[in-house]
Amino acid sequence: MTLSIDAALKAADGRSATISCPEWGGDVCLSTMSSAKFDEFEARLTFGKDSPELLAGLRAAYVAACWADTNGKRQPVTAEQLGKLGEKSPAVIGRLFDAA
Repeated sequence: MTLSIDAALKAADGRSATISCPEWGGDVCLSTMSSAKFDEFEARLTFGKDSPELLAGLRAAYVAACWADTNGKRQPVTAEQLGKLGEKSPAVIGRLFDAA
């Protein structure tokens, strides 16, 4: 079946997942990122190749951008929270990053 642009725009393509984080004593809900938001992260990777400081905290920032409540609605993360998230276990952040 060939979709029109209107049909594609009406399609629900977002998804969410609950990831077990036993190290933290619970689960984390993540929701898919929009194409536009993903492009921002891709640009950060592309432009950061010669500037490692631009890549610092990238995984935590990606996870934070996908953080959601149990209904899949994205939750805002403050700069302070993001900084602290970047200090968490690389094993847990890596698992969340891969799921996101």
